[in-house]
Amino acid sequence: MEEQSEIVRSKKEFAFASSTILSQVGRGIIVGLVVGIIVGSFRFLIEKGFHLIQGLYQDQGHLVRNLFVLVLFYILICWLSAKLTRSEKDIKGSGIPQVEAELKGLMSLNWWGVLWKKYVLGMLAIASGLMLGREGPSIQLGAVGGKGIAKWLKSSPVEERSLIASGAAAGLAAAFNAPIAGLLFVVEEVYHHFSRFFWVSTLAASIVANFVSLLMFGLTPVYEAMLEKMLPEEVSSEGEVTLIEIPVSDKIAGKQVHELNLPHNVLITTQVHNGKSQTVNGSTRMYLGDMIHLVIPKSEIGKVKDLLL
Repeated sequence: MEEQSEIVRSKKEFAFASSTILSQVGRGIIVGLVVGIIVGSFRFLIEKGFHLIQGLYQDQGHLVRNLFVLVLFYILICWLSAKLTRSEKDIKGSGIPQVEAELKGLMSLNWWGVLWKKYVLGMLAIASGLMLGREGPSIQLGAVGGKGIAKWLKSSPVEERSLIASGAAAGLAAAFNAPIAGLLFVVEEVYHHFSRFFWVSTLAASIVANFVSLLMFGLTPVYEAMLEKMLPEEVSSEGEVTLIEIPVSDKIAGKQVHELNLPHNVLITTQVHNGKSQTVNGSTRMYLGDMIHLVIPKSEIGKVKDLLL
C-alpha cells in the first residue's frame, strides 16, 4: 500500500515538473482569485469594524454606555482568543513562522481550522483597535488558502508547497495592493528558493489577488485611503475646506497635538520635521521651525492662526 502511494506521488511530481508554464499560470490565477476574496473581505471587515469602534469612542453623548459596551467586547475577544488558540495553536502570532515551517516540511497546518479561526479572531482583534497589524495574518490566510486549493487539486507535495508560497504572496498583495512586494517578500523571507514553477505561479497569484483587491477598494493607495477617512465627513455647512501650511511657532512648540485645543472641524494631517514628512496623531510633539499642514474651513483660518501663531 505504501509502495503504491509512493508511486502515485512520484507520478504527480513528474507531471508537475513536466507541466507547461500555462498550467502554472492557471494554478496561480485560481490561487489569486480565492486568496484575493479571502484577504479582501478580511481587510474590508477590519475597516468597517474599526470605524464602528472609533464611532463609539467619539460619541461623547453616550460615553459611559459606550465604554461599558467596549469593555464587554474586549472581554469577549479575550475569551474567544483563549478558546480558539487552545483548539488551534497554529493561529497564534503573526502566522509567518508557521508558514515558513510548513514550507520547510517541519510542520503541517490544518488549513481549514487555521483559515476560519485566524480570519475571525484576526478580524475582531485588529478591527477593535488592538496593537496588531494585518500583514502577518494576511500572509498566513493566503498560505492556508493556497494549501486548501492544493488539497482540492490533489497536488503533489512539491506543487503543494508552490501553491502555499503563491498564496502567501497573494495574501500580502491583496492586503496592501502590492503584488511585486508580495512576490519579493515570499522569495526573501518565506520560501528561500527560486524556480520557474514558483516564480510563474506566485507572480500570477499576486497580480490576480491585487486585481481582486482593486475591484473591492479602488485605485486609492491603502494609507492614503486611511488618511482620507480621518478627514471631516461633513463640511458643506461650514464653508469650503482648504489645505494650509503654517510654521510651528514659540506659542505651540513643545506641545502635543491633543494639547492645542483646535476646533473640531480642523485637522492637522502631516508635520515636516528635519526635512521628512510624517503623519500626525494626538501624541505627536510640535518642534519649533517645523511645518504643519492643516485641513481647515476657510472661515476658520483667521481663528486658527491666532491660536497657533
